[in-house]
Amino acid sequence: MPSFEIDPTAHLAQKSLGALWAQQRLITENIANVSTPGYKARHLSFEAYLRGAMNGATADPMAFVRSSSAASQRSDGNNVDLEAELVTLAENSLRYRSIMGQLQRKIDTLNSVVRE
Repeated sequence: MPSFEIDPTAHLAQKSLGALWAQQRLITENIANVSTPGYKARHLSFEAYLRGAMNGATADPMAFVRSSSAASQRSDGNNVDLEAELVTLAENSLRYRSIMGQLQRKIDTLNSVVRE
């Protein structure tokens, strides 16, 4: 992916997309391990990552991953809530598409300016 460090809005969008992609991977790992005994769901604190990115931090999104502290409702120790993961997956997908649309509009605007 190209770097958009000149434009702060596009740069933040690029950082957001990276974090959302990392979050997508975690959600799919959680779903894949729904039947794994003792597995603890992991989540990315997207808001904490974004605050850091807005303040100039260049941290890897995976540094903001935490194991879920939710108590297991199952006897095998697994705490993945499949319904909650599916809702989070849908929300994450919508965020990703929204930011991609904003970034595409930004690129279209820049292309238009360059052509004129």
